Amino acid sequence: MTFAAGFTFASAHTRGCRPSGRTISAPHPPHHRPLSRKAASTEVCVIGGGPAGSVFARRMALLGHDVVLLERYRHPRPRIGEALAAGIWPLLDAIGAAADVASCRQVQIWDSSVRWAGATAADVHRPGPPSVIVDRGEFDRVLLEQAIDAGVTVIAETSARRPRRRRDGWSVGGATNDASTTINARFVADASGRAKVLGGSVARATPTLCLHALWRGRRAWPARALTEAIVDGWLWGAPLPDGGFRSMLFIDADLLRRRGIHRPELADFFRKLHSSSRLFRTLPRDAEFAELEACDATRFSDAVPIGEAFVKLGEASLALDPLSSMGVQKAIQSAVAGAAAAHTILSGGDSKAAVEFFRADQDASHREHESWIAGYSGQPSPGPRDSFWRRRRSARRPSQRPGGATVPLGRLGLSPAVRILPTPCIVGDRVEMRPAVYHPNLRRPVAYLGGVELAPLLTNPWPASLSATKAAALATWLVSNEILVPR
Repeated sequence: MTFAAGFTFASAHTRGCRPSGRTISAPHPPHHRPLSRKAASTEVCVIGGGPAGSVFARRMALLGHDVVLLERYRHPRPRIGEALAAGIWPLLDAIGAAADVASCRQVQIWDSSVRWAGATAADVHRPGPPSVIVDRGEFDRVLLEQAIDAGVTVIAETSARRPRRRRDGWSVGGATNDASTTINARFVADASGRAKVLGGSVARATPTLCLHALWRGRRAWPARALTEAIVDGWLWGAPLPDGGFRSMLFIDADLLRRRGIHRPELADFFRKLHSSSRLFRTLPRDAEFAELEACDATRFSDAVPIGEAFVKLGEASLALDPLSSMGVQKAIQSAVAGAAAAHTILSGGDSKAAVEFFRADQDASHREHESWIAGYSGQPSPGPRDSFWRRRRSARRPSQRPGGATVPLGRLGLSPAVRILPTPCIVGDRVEMRPAVYHPNLRRPVAYLGGVELAPLLTNPWPASLSATKAAALATWLVSNEILVPR
């Protein structure tokens, strides 16, 4: 299916991904209708048809809202960011996308070669579910088709202008090559990625540049991912579903200027760093890469990711370090949380709680990621003054968390460090205030654990309806995190 410029879509008949990767185009299929040049009204306008925008739009439509999505490009669109961490599968299952994504072309990554903290390369085997390398064009198309199936109107190949605030909502202008339209909406979701069409101030980390290329020429690539820290940054690579190999180089954004490297010398610089590495040195001998491209890879967080008439999703709110391979996963998580908050606001719920919930969720994600990335940034040799790794050693150090404790015999009591406070949480499809448990060992306040409301278990006798297995699991978690301590 091709989403052509100047058309809207009310439904889709093609689902999943086609192994051939072909794009099917029909000039006037029966479920397409021409885009009006006049203003149109909707309840929710989503800007951006990537994972965050598509998932948010679908969930809002399923909750009964009228949704229009503006997408700048034709799908399937070529995208980098093909690596999906293994932890994404439960999330895809929860949003109803796991089966369709599983049908996409992909390479399962069970093994990795890593050279990070020392001179020795380590082979790492993943015992659990594998991470996967997908065709991002196909992956994004699956999620967008699901949004269309849910009733979302998608206007493709339309660039959204900066939304203008109105007394009763927003005015969002969109333009194609030969047409323009205006969408009047009560609520706007910015899922435009780093373009950030809603704007807003951000807190940026040390600027990072990504140089990436697609290598071809070998008959077969090893079915593993490669990650290596070098003095000037780090390299990542993995085989792609189409038979090529993607490699990425992450360096300081000003490194090229400091070394006097101009665009004509960029390919030689890229090839040289691969040749001098331990894990990637064979690439320049065995293959040639297609056109070298560059993009911003600086992580940042937006200071105001939500208000009572807007929400910012994915990289429009929080851009993670690519080292985590969790950008897509976090984008989808932000869409799920953002949909609960937006639905609460639009359906007359507790708007203040909804805004507080999403802000706290994004802030917690940012703090967790900063702690995680600090641990990995501190492992490679720092190198000379002003080097890539030394610049990043000022990040916060990861905190140590308890784990592995067994339930001790004897009487248990509530830790004096525990606080139970009203906290905004997702309850069903909306955000509501619920008592949540706060403790220094918890990265986030916890209101529910395994589907059981936690606070009543700490202040009342445990109900007889709680199974022995679940009770044992809850008790183990409470003791492991020092919520319950020996008296």
